[in-house]
Amino acid sequence: MRRVLMLLLLAPVFCFSQNKCGISFQAGGGYLFYPGSATDVQIVTSKSNHPLRSGISFEFVADKRVNSFLDLGLGSSYNQFTDLYGPYIPYFADIRVTSQGKYKLFSFLDPGYGIYQRNTHTISLGVETNAKVTGGFYIGYGFGVEYKMIYLQAKYNWFRFKTQFPGGENSVSNAYGVAGITFGIRFP
Repeated sequence: MRRVLMLLLLAPVFCFSQNKCGISFQAGGGYLFYPGSATDVQIVTSKSNHPLRSGISFEFVADKRVNSFLDLGLGSSYNQFTDLYGPYIPYFADIRVTSQGKYKLFSFLDPGYGIYQRNTHTISLGVETNAKVTGGFYIGYGFGVEYKMIYLQAKYNWFRFKTQFPGGENSVSNAYGVAGITFGIRFP
C-alpha cells in the first residue's frame, strides 16, 4: 500500500518531466537608423557630427511561454553604428505578447542595460580634453509578425550614453531614440 501511495504522489513529477521545455530562440539581423537631425546628437566619441545616422544590429533572444499569449525571456543585441567607435551591447529582459494563427502578430518590451565604453582625448584651440563615455539604461519596444519560423519586426531603441569629464563636474547623460528593422528566424 505504501508503494502504491508513493507512486501516486510521484506520478506528477514523471508527467512533468515528459513535457517539452518550451523555450524558443530568436536570432536575427537588421538595420538601425537615427530619425532625428544631426544637431540632436552630441556624443564625444563619434567619428563625425552625426554618429547615430545608420548602423547594423544582431539580436538573440531566448523566451519561455508563460501562457497562451505571453512569453518571458532574456536577450542581447550587438549594435554597431557607422560613425561611432565601438559597439553598443544591451542585455535585456524580453516581455512578449503573441497572437495565435498562421500569421502571429506580436509586440514586445525589452528593458535592460547597455554596455559601451570609450576613452577619448581631444585637443581643440589649445585646450586638452579627456572624457570617458559609457553606456547605461536601455529600453526597446516594438511589434512584428511571425510566419512559421521567419519573423520581421520593427523596434525603437533608447540608447543611453554617459560622458564623464575629469573631476565629474561636467558629466552629461543623454538618451537617443534609434529605430530599426530586424529579420530573422525563431525556433522551435
